[in-house]
Amino acid sequence: MHFTFISALKKASHYPFKKLTSNSSMKDQVGFLYQQSEELKFLQKAYVELSKENNFLRKSLALKEKLSKNYISAEVLPRFQSFRNLVFINKGRLDGVELEMLVISHQGVVGKVISVSENLSQVLLILDPKCQFSVKIEGLNVSALIKGNESIISPFLSLINLPKGLASLKGRKIYLKKYHFLIGAVKDYHETFFDAQARVIPEVNFDKLNIVFLIKQ
Repeated sequence: MHFTFISALKKASHYPFKKLTSNSSMKDQVGFLYQQSEELKFLQKAYVELSKENNFLRKSLALKEKLSKNYISAEVLPRFQSFRNLVFINKGRLDGVELEMLVISHQGVVGKVISVSENLSQVLLILDPKCQFSVKIEGLNVSALIKGNESIISPFLSLINLPKGLASLKGRKIYLKKYHFLIGAVKDYHETFFDAQARVIPEVNFDKLNIVFLIKQ
């Protein structure tokens, strides 16, 4: 997609721009201006998309440097709607993938490996209630557990086992306890009879997963 996109951008940027002459009819002039307007809109959108791709590549490369050599990179295969909280990646046992490996992207924590074959692996997304991690909270000496939920309309994560009295929790970032990878930010906080809980908006855009990294233990 990247090369096709760039090719289209180059092609559009070399379109000849006609000169208006005094003999041109008003209809021709309007048609010409409309064509130029559409070309400029396309170029503007193309540059924005290219900027996004470059930003994605920069963040991915920065993450690779941060991880040193303790990772395996993989591509996320097209998702099936029937597997809402699962994705498949194009790396498996022959590439060194193991069960329970942590999976992240340039945005943050994605999930963990739950099934491995020779050339493919299955990743359970952090959106799933069965996917739980120990986490730490930005600016607080507090540990908790985070897990997915059953919501389809508005996916969020549940921060559980919290002590009471953390009214200032809203907006704080949540990180994986062991590796300090970002998970998301607290949306709201509420107390129950026994303890307190919070909802967390995940940092990762799961609809646009492309390249992920598997962390070697």
